Formats: sequence, structure tokens, C-alpha cells
Amino acid sequence: MLQGDVLQTLVAWAINLLLYPGLLLGLMLAAVGEYAWGALRPLLVPRLQRLQARPHDLLQPLYTLRKLARRQSAFSWQPYEQRAQDRSSSDLLALASVIGPLLALALIPLPGSPLARIASVGNLLLVLVLLAVQPLTSAYLRLRDGSAQSLPGEQALGRLLTGLMPTLAAVAALSEAAGVRSLQIASLSTAPETAAQFLVRLLAGAALLVSLPWWVGESPHESATSYVGRLLQRAALALLWSVLVLPAAGELGWAIFVSLGGALLAYVTFRAISERWVPARRAKDAASLLWATGLPVAGVALLVAIWSGV
Repeated sequence: MLQGDVLQTLVAWAINLLLYPGLLLGLMLAAVGEYAWGALRPLLVPRLQRLQARPHDLLQPLYTLRKLARRQSAFSWQPYEQRAQDRSSSDLLALASVIGPLLALALIPLPGSPLARIASVGNLLLVLVLLAVQPLTSAYLRLRDGSAQSLPGEQALGRLLTGLMPTLAAVAALSEAAGVRSLQIASLSTAPETAAQFLVRLLAGAALLVSLPWWVGESPHESATSYVGRLLQRAALALLWSVLVLPAAGELGWAIFVSLGGALLAYVTFRAISERWVPARRAKDAASLLWATGLPVAGVALLVAIWSGV
């Protein structure tokens, strides 16, 4: 009996990691999200630039991945042994940037998740820690890359810290509105019963939409592994937003449709914020704008949640 339970748990973990909601679902969501963003992007640029902003192909991430895999390392003045050591450590960090969001994907309790049926998964604190791996490794690579990249490395670390406070405030508001003190994601996705709970979910969802894109880091020298990690990071953040903000539906098929549809909407919104909002401003101005919008909205959601629970 014990061996059967262990085998069932191992099979569930394998399905969660490799298929649903793990690697396969994450890459499919990223591919569809990139395609949808490529189709929407021409509508958000000036008319004179629309001819250059052509929609992406649905397999564009695969083409980019193949191009990065074939690209040779650039010439370096360092000795061969030093280059080999640096490349080995960079590869390990890039692999960590894939493992972090992949484990986060497996732990998100999506409807129909095999692991969620047999075990209590979806601890929000653990998921957030795993999602912090990708931006932290990216920031470390930029800091280690030399004086020319040290400032971008500090900015990459600052991006994560900038998006952390609105995220924590929004999560606290959702927890307070749900009336639970548990960090399990499933306990936060109950359907709102009052107008105040609906308002809290709406405000917290808006705050998370503008703060979670700051959790995506970019490596100084893009590789195939770091590119996959970035795609999985966006997919995991989008799925987390969908599960936290959208109420869980009763029927399994409809619940899966709502979760994946909400994740796709969040993915495209993250891309729009990352490419149309943040790059148009200096890093300091973009961070100030987030703190002037996302943090107050999350704070209002928390106040409403506390007031409604009194």
C-alpha cells in the first residue's frame, strides 16, 4: 500500500513537472502569449512604425530558441580556463533560472492538477521564493559581468524589490478578504460572497498586473537556457495571477478554461507593461510610477479587506 502511494506521488510529480501545469503547459502558454502580443503590438505603436511591428509567428519562440542554441560564444580576452569556468557557472545559474519557475508551475494548484488531487500543494510563500530565483540569478549575472554591467545588475535586483511590496500587499488583501490565515493558494481563490470581497479582488488583481512583470529578469548574455527560463517565468507569473485573482469555477472544464484564459490575458498584459510602459521611462521614473499606482491600489485593497472584516 505504501509503495503504491509513493509510486502515485512520483507519477503525479512527473506529470506536474513535465506536462500540466509544468514544462509543456508553460511553453505552450508562452508561445500563444507571444503570438497574441505580436498581433496586438501593432495597435499600440505609432502609425508610422506599424509596418515594422509585424505580428510574430506562433512558433517564433521555437525559432528564437534554435537560434540561441546555435549561436557561438563571443570572443573573450580571458584565458581558456577562465572562460570555461565562467561559462560553467553561468550555465548552472541559467539552469537554476529554469528550475525555479518550473517548480513554481508544478506547485500552482491549477484545476485538474494531478498533484493537487493527492497532496496539499500551492504554498504561496514557497511559490514566491521559487519565482524569485529567475530575477535573482539574472541580477547576479549582470553584477558579475563587469563594471559596464554592474549598474544594470543593481537595476535588475531593484526591479524585483520594487515589485515585491505591491505584490505582498495585494496578497495580504486577498488573504484578509477570504478570511483565512493560510498561505495555501487554493484557500485564496474562493469565489467572493460580498461586494467588498469582489472589490478587494478587483483592486488586488489590478495591483498584481502592474507589479508581477517586475519579477522577470533578463540575462546580460542571452542563451537558450536563460531564454526558456524567462518564458517559463512569465508563464508561471501569469498562471499565479489567474489562480489568485479569478474565482475558482465549479465544473472542471470551465475552471480550466477560466484559469488558462485569465493566464493568457495576464501574459499579454505583462508583455505590454514591460515593452510599452517601462522602457518609455527611466528606471527610476518607472519604479516611482509603480509605487505611485500599484502600491496605493494594493493598499486600498488591504484597507477595504480589513474594514469589511471588522
